[in-house]
Amino acid sequence: VLCEGDPVKVEEAEQAARLALRARIDFWDGVLECVREAGVPAVVNRVGSMGTLFFTERSDNNARLALVFFKRAKIDNRIKIQVGDSLSILDRTPGHFDVIFNDIDKESYPLVVKKAYKRLRKGGLLIADNVLWFGRVLTDDDSSSTKGIKEFTSLLLSEKGFLTTIIPIRDGISISLKL
Repeated sequence: VLCEGDPVKVEEAEQAARLALRARIDFWDGVLECVREAGVPAVVNRVGSMGTLFFTERSDNNARLALVFFKRAKIDNRIKIQVGDSLSILDRTPGHFDVIFNDIDKESYPLVVKKAYKRLRKGGLLIADNVLWFGRVLTDDDSSSTKGIKEFTSLLLSEKGFLTTIIPIRDGISISLKL
């Protein structure tokens, strides 16, 4: 890796990218969380006081359950729950987002890259869960889920409009900064 002509260790470049991404996390106003299961979004506490988290869920039952948790946590006034296909909801929700969190069905991950890029404002983050997929991305596993994550990662890393890092915690998280 080169930085203004001087060699830089890969670890230093990764650390610099992570610090740049971390600096962006303190300024979220509009967040879209695309998930396949209900749960209290970890990002809601990072949303600015005037911001809104759009929480997508394909199951009515899970959406009702999520609302119970949001009310219990006293954060329901900052969340808009939308039931249906996350990508369709993204298409019809107006405006741009500071953050899009992706945890939809893995087969559909590749569809997220272009859609998210169009909807993120400059400096926005695309965060995706499960990008290491239990290590299956390093194997010959040819399941549709594994293929989807591999293709997503390839598309994400080749997208010149994103600065992307993959953090190998839990099942792997990618964080992409829109340039």
